[in-house]
Amino acid sequence: MLEQRLRDGLSRSCGSIPAILLGPGYLNYPGPCSDATPSDGFTLADLQECFVTSHDASVNHLIDVEYSTSNQMDNPTYACQKAISQIGGKFVVAELKALQKCRNAVDRGTLTILPEACATDDAKTVAKITAARSSVRVGIGAKCTPTAVATLGVCSNPACASFCGTCDPSCVAECILATHGDAANTLATDVNDLIDFEYPPPPPPPTCGDGSRNQTAEECDGADDGNCPGQCGTQASAFPCLCLNTPRERVIEHANTDLDTGWTGLAHDFNIVEGGGYFLDLFDCDGPQGPDTLCTVGPSCSGAPHPPCSNNAQCSTLSLGTCRKTAIAVGPHCNLDIQQTCTCDLNSTTAQPACIDQTNCPGTGNFCMQQFHTPPLPLSAGGVPVCVVNVFTEDVVGTRDLATGATALRLRQKSIVQMTGTPAQPCPVCGGFCKAAPGDLGNRHNCTTNADCADTPMQACETSHVCSFGPNQGLACRPDPPFGGPTPLFGNPSIDCPPTLSSAGILDIVFNPQTTETVSLQPSIACSEAAFSGKTCVGGGNQGANCTTGSQCPGGTCSFQCFCPVGVGVREQPNGCDAACVGGLHDAESCTFDSECIGGFCHLADCRADPSAPPASQPNEGGCTATVEGRCSFSSYQGCLSDADCSPANCALCKAGETCSVVAKDCYINSGITRSGVASQTDPVLSAIFCIAGTGQSAVDSTAGLPGPGAIRQTSTVVDTGF
Repeated sequence: MLEQRLRDGLSRSCGSIPAILLGPGYLNYPGPCSDATPSDGFTLADLQECFVTSHDASVNHLIDVEYSTSNQMDNPTYACQKAISQIGGKFVVAELKALQKCRNAVDRGTLTILPEACATDDAKTVAKITAARSSVRVGIGAKCTPTAVATLGVCSNPACASFCGTCDPSCVAECILATHGDAANTLATDVNDLIDFEYPPPPPPPTCGDGSRNQTAEECDGADDGNCPGQCGTQASAFPCLCLNTPRERVIEHANTDLDTGWTGLAHDFNIVEGGGYFLDLFDCDGPQGPDTLCTVGPSCSGAPHPPCSNNAQCSTLSLGTCRKTAIAVGPHCNLDIQQTCTCDLNSTTAQPACIDQTNCPGTGNFCMQQFHTPPLPLSAGGVPVCVVNVFTEDVVGTRDLATGATALRLRQKSIVQMTGTPAQPCPVCGGFCKAAPGDLGNRHNCTTNADCADTPMQACETSHVCSFGPNQGLACRPDPPFGGPTPLFGNPSIDCPPTLSSAGILDIVFNPQTTETVSLQPSIACSEAAFSGKTCVGGGNQGANCTTGSQCPGGTCSFQCFCPVGVGVREQPNGCDAACVGGLHDAESCTFDSECIGGFCHLADCRADPSAPPASQPNEGGCTATVEGRCSFSSYQGCLSDADCSPANCALCKAGETCSVVAKDCYINSGITRSGVASQTDPVLSAIFCIAGTGQSAVDSTAGLPGPGAIRQTSTVVDTGF
């Protein structure tokens, strides 16, 4: 009768739902259940049979624990036996009900914890289980004597022997708690408990190294190497689960990159996250030894001159063959059709690696896949912290000479700019933060040891790899490249630890070209800030002088003063420098009027090459002629006027011994922005200059100076294969 009630109950609750909803990604069956007929999927009949057999087996196991003798019993012994069985059964029911209520709350979204942590992390569940455990100890202690339990033989039962050095009611209670508790919910990962059957855990996500080619980006996986027998990259190689006999390269980006954003100069000299990057297919070349060393990079038509493409139709229209595009292409594409481009709009609180795009990727199991360009990027300037999530919006294409290392690429990405975190920790990090209450970002600052957390209530450093805050707070994360990596100042971000997105600014960023050569951008745009709306001489003997015609600029040109189109944000000007004299007796001195500059003129926003910049950066960096700023020597995101401003007493997260370093304020040189790359077969530096629109976040736009130009000198390492 009980078995039929179980089958009928499952039929009423689950009989009307499609069988697919019982499977992986939904209810996650078969899970620990067996399926005698896997060809028809996991059906209601399979579920009924699983519940009957699993729960029946569990009951039989517990009966064997509770009843260990067939001897005649006197009344006290019988009372003890009855108590053990009734109390044990009630304990299983109580623990299951508490866990079921918690699991259901997690499934409904009203409780945010890991499902498997219900027994330890949910206070209500813990309280109920604790009370039930206490009842077992009290109940058995009240009904049983040492003589009774010895007569029953429970202590000698193999399931209880380890608890019973002395055979008494206490050891029997502990045995019942352990065996019956494990039947409901065990911590052992190799044993299935009743909760596992009722709430099957999702199958492990497909990963490189699981021996099965089960991801769009995998060409092979271990022995599943039919695409390239014996040539599959291992999980630890530079080309994991990719065919090593296919010409391609891996680009590994380094933290000591120099990133400048906006015209104020406050948001210059940023570093990036170590170890990010991407893969590139190489076509039309013979390898570093030649004879043809010039490669076409990225998806391209098979017919010369091999222009970039996304699909075969584009090449067919040009009568240039087919589109050579593989699974490593970084632009958004459907997982069931790599040649179909798609779009992931910002329609959730996190930037996801996949989204639903029924217009371009219709059908069950078809998604729009997008690839992050580096882990989330923490930036902090002027007391304004932002976390930037960069997502490729096009495939990376271009050329690379394998003999010289000369490279020119086009790279386009969506930069999602979110004000979040603190100036010392703009992005969530993967471990290495002080333990504190959820949401207490001030105390959840970066740390290496417990000593770094002496200023926090718990005084303990979280060194396990879990996210510090954001939507994945407390969840496991991958700290190492390419999924995560260290930064010089802001801890260890990870793509598994995105920021919570709310009114984020979304920027279209184009590096074209990003190259090992020298790139430059001259001023040509009318500034929206009134004081800079006119023209000045660019180059020649009158550099910086006001002009209206080219004849006033011998050896140069008469040009507007800004570098990028104006738009939403703050009013644009060339840089954030003060005025300085140009030429004459008072060259480089601050000024307000031309009359103060005998033999020269007073130039607004005067920026010149910075002789103090590192040699590798020359002549790329500019410094304000008459404007300085103070930065703490290590915590460079912290402004200062004196050494005292950088002491822990006045700067909570500054390090002891920091000083205030006063330097020329960063700026873009008035005559033009220049950045130089370095060609190398193995360690190229790629430079790009680009325009950045306003984010729509006033604090960000006013601090950085947006809209305005951006510039990058990207240090990297490249690894080739397939030649």
